[in-house]
Amino acid sequence: MTSAWRTAPALRRWLLLTASMTALVAASGLAYSSAKAASPAEFYAASQCAKADGALHVHGVRVYDASGKQFISYGVTLSDLQTAQWAKGLAHEKTSIKIAATDWCVNTIRLQIAQDVLVGADGKSFDKSFWDAITAEVTLAEKSYHLDVVLNDDTEGTNQDEPAPTEATVAFWRRMAAQYKNDPDVIFDLFNEPRAIHPTGCGNKTDWNLWQNGGVYYANKKTYLGEQQLVSSVRDLKADDDSKNLIWVENICGSFSGVLGHLLKGANIVYDIHHPTGTPHAPSTWNTDYGFLIEGNHVPVVDGEWTNYASSGPECWPNAPTSVPAYLAWMAQHGIGMSAWSLLPGVLITSASTYNPTVIMTSGKDKWRCANGLNQGAGALIMAWFKQQNEVHQAVNQAHGLCLEAWAPRDTNNGDKVQLNTCDGDENQFWSFAPDGAGPSYELVNEAHGLCLDAEADHDAANGDRVELWACNGGSNQRWKNAPGHIFENGAHGLCLDAESQHDGSAGDVVQLYACDGGINQVWRW
Repeated sequence: MTSAWRTAPALRRWLLLTASMTALVAASGLAYSSAKAASPAEFYAASQCAKADGALHVHGVRVYDASGKQFISYGVTLSDLQTAQWAKGLAHEKTSIKIAATDWCVNTIRLQIAQDVLVGADGKSFDKSFWDAITAEVTLAEKSYHLDVVLNDDTEGTNQDEPAPTEATVAFWRRMAAQYKNDPDVIFDLFNEPRAIHPTGCGNKTDWNLWQNGGVYYANKKTYLGEQQLVSSVRDLKADDDSKNLIWVENICGSFSGVLGHLLKGANIVYDIHHPTGTPHAPSTWNTDYGFLIEGNHVPVVDGEWTNYASSGPECWPNAPTSVPAYLAWMAQHGIGMSAWSLLPGVLITSASTYNPTVIMTSGKDKWRCANGLNQGAGALIMAWFKQQNEVHQAVNQAHGLCLEAWAPRDTNNGDKVQLNTCDGDENQFWSFAPDGAGPSYELVNEAHGLCLDAEADHDAANGDRVELWACNGGSNQRWKNAPGHIFENGAHGLCLDAESQHDGSAGDVVQLYACDGGINQVWRW
């Protein structure tokens, strides 16, 4: 993130740690076998929202940050800068950035920005006051809340609603790229919801060719630019380094079906689905619309704008009580992030004053249905999903009161050891719990290294085998079941994560695998 955020990780983590210590973690029902054992109620476990660390880059179908950690975008879209009345929404946007970072556990904010307000319909003007408002919001999100910022060119919020990019879009991006080409925390979302217009339907070869290369649109006979021209206009400004800013390119017709013959040239491009509305609302449709890009190892994908709220529009899923949880689980299984739309009453929140998330009612007179004014939505589900996917935690051994720690911070070497140490809030003591999508087990990914907690000897089930850090590879020896009693059971061995010296509390104590016996040295709080 910003240099100030990176220069003092121990202090940063400690401040967040102390802010998290609002309650003691109790371990009920545990027996103590030694007078030296400290009460588990004395031990704290902290959690926080994970943030990216430095420049983002694409490798295969995944995005990674500068430290080698996988980056999945969990964020919200804000739309007050989308209209000519942008000044009226500045206070709301600033509050929303704060709420999203602190309450919703986001790592990105997506700002929809009116192209025509900034540079005019012809791209030849410049609104300095609007520019100052944009840059102030980017600075607020980056420096105060350590978020990545997605800048989205938008024409829908003004009278000059265009179905595809124009020369004014190029002018918009030349100004943005000149300002942010050296800022690794800014992502360029090139054009909001391009709409292919063709008499034979939506998403055919002609549409995708227009999307890619531009041309004359059937409905209005106007000539528009393609996404490839936007990519080139941005990259030309920094030909010495084609890797700094991640680029998002959006779909047409709510799907990427048919795009494979029209993939764009250039580095660090993520394909951005919006509001997948195909039916049925089920994995078969999501795979057809865009999951195939991940499963076929083609390109990375993000859901750049999605919501589900009670209205009569196509964005409302009639079967939301079952399909929305299934969709979020499918997204997690595929490693696809989301920018939810939007922190507005009746959509993601119930009130602009409290920012309480909306819920989907499943019974009673307000049972979910696609009806305007129902004031329901998937806000609570999305908030919980963000927290589940994007929180990182300390794992505190309940016999010792020490933290599970990666010994050598930030070197990303396979085989580095894991130990216990005094909880100090440094990021090599923070772990993310990544669901495997197939059952109640997790990868434990170290925040400093981006490496997984790994059982060294695969499948031998010998007491005393050590655990280490290793590149995440999906192996069963990197899967940990969160068994009852806060015990981590290894997927390959069936052995438990164990502090070797049960009650001595020495920094540097060994962490190993051992037969699950219910001892307090196998109990972890986070």
